[in-house]
Amino acid sequence: MGLRGKNRLRLHKLNVGLYPAESQLDREPIFLTGKVITANQDTTEIALDEVPDDFECGAIFLNAGEHAYVKVRFDTDSIDWITKNLNRMESA
Repeated sequence: MGLRGKNRLRLHKLNVGLYPAESQLDREPIFLTGKVITANQDTTEIALDEVPDDFECGAIFLNAGEHAYVKVRFDTDSIDWITKNLNRMESA
């Protein structure tokens, strides 16, 4: 029996949630869905073409809907936004 699946990296798809800044809380969050995270690069770029130019982001939530594994360290501003607006956060 072979070692199928052992020691292999696989691509992950995740959703990125963009939540509006406090000045735009009347807007809905924007979800960029099905973004592929590459296994052979240090970073993965995600195009923001779907985001309107006037959208002010209050927080970015990687892995919205929890479809993959992500380890994130939030900065102080993001922690403050999330603490104040946790009830507004939805998942894709």
